[in-house]
Amino acid sequence: ELTQAGGEWIGGPQVREANGELLLTVDGRRANELHLAERPVNDLDELKIRLGLPATSSLRPVEKNWVDVTVFVLNNPAIVMLLFVIGIGSLYLELHFPSGFFGILACLCLALFFWSKFLGGTAGWLEVVLFGLGVACLAMEIFVIPGFGVFGLSGGLMMLAALVMASQSWGNIEPMADIQQVGWTMGMLMAAVGAVGVGGLLLGRALPYLPLFEGMVLAPPGDSAPGEPRLVPQLMTTGGATGMNSTTSTPGQLGIAATQLRPAGKAEIHGRLIDVVSDGPFIPEGTPIEVVQSSGNRTVVRQRPA
Repeated sequence: ELTQAGGEWIGGPQVREANGELLLTVDGRRANELHLAERPVNDLDELKIRLGLPATSSLRPVEKNWVDVTVFVLNNPAIVMLLFVIGIGSLYLELHFPSGFFGILACLCLALFFWSKFLGGTAGWLEVVLFGLGVACLAMEIFVIPGFGVFGLSGGLMMLAALVMASQSWGNIEPMADIQQVGWTMGMLMAAVGAVGVGGLLLGRALPYLPLFEGMVLAPPGDSAPGEPRLVPQLMTTGGATGMNSTTSTPGQLGIAATQLRPAGKAEIHGRLIDVVSDGPFIPEGTPIEVVQSSGNRTVVRQRPA
């Protein structure tokens, strides 16, 4: 460009602030020395003169309001990690205790995440719509056509992509910055899932014996609360040999839904508590059921006609 300018510009010594780096960072007075900006003003009166404002004009500096502070705090990596843990943990608890409270808490965490990223400039409507489509696909997999996995896998990938895209800006000048940020975001998500998994294992062992939750959570088969007699597994005789009851069932067997089937849950069939899946609609707890299909560890049941 200097050559093509025909002598209009003359190359001088390298600016010391560059230091061989790509970006140039200077303050106002240095920018004026380099003819990049006007001379900084000394006070508000001089600023009014330069802007052509009357001397009686009142200039008020812009300050952070509560929205700015909230967005700044929510974009802190530690707070983002906390939102992930609380959101995923609330979804886990909602699946085990369908009260609605934990579902609302999970939605609130996700809303705060996308709101802070939206105002922070790293998320747009694309990420919000993509996440909504992922939730819709998961709902299709759980409530409408369970068992195939196409909608569930697609929904999970869309939700993951939306969270990653909303967590960072794209097109950074520094090489590999985008990839590093993607790795950091994925690491936070995996750490949150791991923390929820560990917490779920601990809660699964403790909740059946807590006074407030013992009626909501089924204890493991053969287990009992402190002070109660331990349940002894039933024995059965097959071909002269004695063994434990099998966890499989055969079509036509009758039983009762021990938990809500949404569509998965537990049912009591011939005195055995096994994992089952409804063939379509939800089945309330205590409803008489019938086994319609059994393959390996998968048992499909339906509500018995009245």
